[in-house]
Amino acid sequence: LLSRAIYNYNDKWLLTASIRRDGSSKFGENNRWGNFPSFSIGYKISEEKFMENITWLSFMKIRAGWGVLGNQTIPPYQDELGIYTGTNYILADNTVVIGSMPNGVSNKDIHWEATNQTNIGLDMGMFRNKLTMSIDGFYKRTYDLLFQVPIPIMAGIHNLERVGANAPWAYVNAAEMENKGMEAVLTYKNRIGDFNFNISGNISFVRNEVVDLAGGKPLTSNDGYSKTEEGNSVAGFYGYMIDGIFRDYDDIANHATQLPEDPYVTNRTIEPSPTRYVAPGDFKFKDI
Repeated sequence: LLSRAIYNYNDKWLLTASIRRDGSSKFGENNRWGNFPSFSIGYKISEEKFMENITWLSFMKIRAGWGVLGNQTIPPYQDELGIYTGTNYILADNTVVIGSMPNGVSNKDIHWEATNQTNIGLDMGMFRNKLTMSIDGFYKRTYDLLFQVPIPIMAGIHNLERVGANAPWAYVNAAEMENKGMEAVLTYKNRIGDFNFNISGNISFVRNEVVDLAGGKPLTSNDGYSKTEEGNSVAGFYGYMIDGIFRDYDDIANHATQLPEDPYVTNRTIEPSPTRYVAPGDFKFKDI
């Protein structure tokens, strides 16, 4: 369901307000529906009489907005407990029978993930709109983030992995994340005879931070190269800190041991093997 109201006063003040009510079968009956309002306001300063004498300024508008977006991008049936068939059971007399077992873990409490976003912007057109500029600043905070977490061993269901069912992970609403930043776009367009052209450039700055994570325990990716933890960005690269490069073998010898170490470092009577071991020109990892 969607309701929207639009108001335009003298083509100077612009106001839009809307509300969405979305439903998803991916959540249980008690959490199926979510309400997501939004509004925006714009003020065309260039329409004011006191701006008429500024001939180089063709258009100028200040705008601001706020809204809530919902997210339900998870696999279906996470609120229901599935059944895994074809599992063999051995009885006391060594008879093998075919049975069934729970397929993973269900969570009937999962619900919509919600993102609140606030933005403010400035649009300008100059020299008969040949040169245009837009500047935007935004702050976005996501609540009840949907993601998978491992089930504690004491739950007693880790045997599911050993008998062939799904790994014991479950979807939960258990994190908060914020994004804030700004973006600027500058465009120049003109015409020379029958040749039309435009040149555009943009720059942006974005900071992402996990404000709250379920239980506060970091989540590491399966390959071990990224980690999500409170106070840092989502899936930030995780590894050694680079502290320059090795200049020569004496630099390697005076640094903390960095594997694989060339035997030449401690025995200069043999030939070095730069293709097999750490050598001059390789990254030097910080000793912390």
